[in-house]
Amino acid sequence: MMKSSTVHPKKGIVHFAVVLTLALIIQLPALAGAEELRVMTRNLYLGAEIQSLAAAGSYEEFLDGVEDALMQIAANNFSERAEALAAEIVEKKPHLVGLQEVYDFKLNGGNYPCPPFCDYLGELLLQIEAQGASYRPVATVKNFDITIPFFDGMIVSVLDRDVILVRDDVETADVDVSGFCPDRVSDDKNGCNYQLVASAEIPPPDESSDPLTIDFTRSFVAIDAWIDDYPVRVVNTHLEVRYPDPDNPFSPFIQAAQAQELTIFLQLFPNEEGGPTLLLGDINSSPADEPIRTQLPFGTIVPPYMQLVNAGYFDAWPLRPGKPKGFTCCFGEDLSEKADLYERIDIIFSSEKPNRVRANVVGNSPSDRTDSGLWPSDHAGLAGRLRFP
Repeated sequence: MMKSSTVHPKKGIVHFAVVLTLALIIQLPALAGAEELRVMTRNLYLGAEIQSLAAAGSYEEFLDGVEDALMQIAANNFSERAEALAAEIVEKKPHLVGLQEVYDFKLNGGNYPCPPFCDYLGELLLQIEAQGASYRPVATVKNFDITIPFFDGMIVSVLDRDVILVRDDVETADVDVSGFCPDRVSDDKNGCNYQLVASAEIPPPDESSDPLTIDFTRSFVAIDAWIDDYPVRVVNTHLEVRYPDPDNPFSPFIQAAQAQELTIFLQLFPNEEGGPTLLLGDINSSPADEPIRTQLPFGTIVPPYMQLVNAGYFDAWPLRPGKPKGFTCCFGEDLSEKADLYERIDIIFSSEKPNRVRANVVGNSPSDRTDSGLWPSDHAGLAGRLRFP
């Protein structure tokens, strides 16, 4: 069942002020605690690294790079990986799942042959259903979106999305964020493209054509949900990598600016139902990241993880029992080799400190690999169970 929920920054600020005033003179009844909030964040992985395409010296070199990427994506068979990814969701039974790199590849307008031309969302949902669970997408935002004239008149289309899935027994309501980003809002008004994004310019196919500009758009998307009548807002995001341009020491400014925009949204658009806001995602920033001190105009570049902690958000992983490192990044491009994960960039944050946290890294055990030996993604995922007062 869907409820209607519209968020306005000014209205939210006034509402917060009224509630704060009432709290000073009367004792408000506490929210009924949820039995347990179960969430997961999972980067599905495109299937190839495409940052190198930005370094193409000619249009022909760019097309050769696209062909190589498509071959790698086909080898990293998403139909096969979707079965393993679905198994993680079915086992952990999260109420909500934040997905990143939910690609839709089309050849001449269709998803065939798959792989590589697959709709990752459709494939994953089919596998979840085949394994006996039922989830639905409730919030989607479009990111990277490009159409490339390919060889022999073929047209290749590539669309990246961030998606929130919800278990079918969970009630949800749309969150209208159009007041925050009116010119960059998603089709359903529940997500925003970040204002500052990395981009690349590809040489034109001939002298009479303009260069091809590729914007590596990143976004966030939100939904309200009720777990055992307990209200929770879930926000899902995928921030830019730390160094989108390895030759530019100032390029971490892009992900820092995206994180600043995200923290402003989180502060201006709190959960109007009174429950916590959970932030899920691949933030491409770890607790080990240090600020980068530069000269003006950038000043000190504060990494996303530090910004979110400074904004009052609680990282769920350190609140769990035990001291595992929780690393989620990264396996090799071809997903076939054993790798030592080395950083924790897939995170569950909460606006309120939970009473109890149980969390596990998923997709990092040899038993999680597909029948052909592929890891489910180049990232491991994170599943968490949070209990609030």
